[in-house]
Amino acid sequence: MALIRHIALVTLALSLTLSACTSPAPTVTTPPAAATPDTPTGPITPDANNPVFTVGEADAWDSGAVFSPRVALKDGVYHMFYNGSADATLPTMAIGYATSTDGRVFTRQAAEPILEGDGRGFDARQVSSGVPLLDGDQWVLYYNAGGGQGAAGKAIGRATALDPTGPWKRDNQPVLLVSSYESQAWDTDYIVPESVLLTDEGYVMYYTSGSRQDGIVAAIGMATSPDGINWTKHGEPVLVPGPEGSWDTVGVWGCTVLQAGAWAMFYTGGGETGAGIGYAVSADGIHWTKHEGNPILSPADDPAAAGVTPVLQSPSVVMDGSVYVMYYDYGVSFGGIGVVTRTSTEWSSFNQ
Repeated sequence: MALIRHIALVTLALSLTLSACTSPAPTVTTPPAAATPDTPTGPITPDANNPVFTVGEADAWDSGAVFSPRVALKDGVYHMFYNGSADATLPTMAIGYATSTDGRVFTRQAAEPILEGDGRGFDARQVSSGVPLLDGDQWVLYYNAGGGQGAAGKAIGRATALDPTGPWKRDNQPVLLVSSYESQAWDTDYIVPESVLLTDEGYVMYYTSGSRQDGIVAAIGMATSPDGINWTKHGEPVLVPGPEGSWDTVGVWGCTVLQAGAWAMFYTGGGETGAGIGYAVSADGIHWTKHEGNPILSPADDPAAAGVTPVLQSPSVVMDGSVYVMYYDYGVSFGGIGVVTRTSTEWSSFNQ
């Protein structure tokens, strides 16, 4: 029971129960991808200095927890947006911002959160899980809003700024909400943005959600938009937990999606003993095929985590030239963010 609470799907700040872990996952059949995306090859190398980002100094707003990194790479600078809290029980959460020129040494760019609840509106209590998007000269941040202590909210908000340090202008209304319980949909309990892309056809968002009444603890959904403001959900989750006994049978969450012709998804999968990072491919961004060798990264693969925490989660992936750079956290109580790299030298499968 303690291990399950530690896993906690902390990207969502969602506590799992033993009954959720032992319940069979829903079965959803997805057709195989019709095309093979650009896929990294070569050794996966966790940084020897992991974690590369840790909690703030005593009494700082993020002195208790830092997790759920989301990184954008612009003009040779790594821009990291992350969840922070003064306490690992997450009485409040807010979004912080740090930068790096080498992807390893990060410097906080503000002593306070760049975005937090201000006591008003739909995002009055909690602001977390910020997902950045560069849209022309404007930064756009999609974030989870609402919720109470340690809980993910039922809305996704949107804020814009010309500089990541702000000032950020929030939209007055959420851009996406959970479905109603009356609808008996799969995404009624909470909704957390994970990855937002601007494609030739418009904006695409991937988000994590779930529904107790539907039996899904955590799955990944998709929504599309012509303007980044008005969104339409794809009816069913596009990635679901694996069958009973699989490495991701508890839930799937915390993903990054890349598109280069075909689509690639790096995601978190939770099982009965821990959480790791998996990989899936798609020809259309909707129908996904999980890599048969999943998980591609487990706590045992990172010396900073091995024997210390059973959790690696919330991958954020950017391409720096020919190198895939992946950031992730080790769970809320660990208080740190790690990085792993993999060189892309040819197009092939993800086999090591």
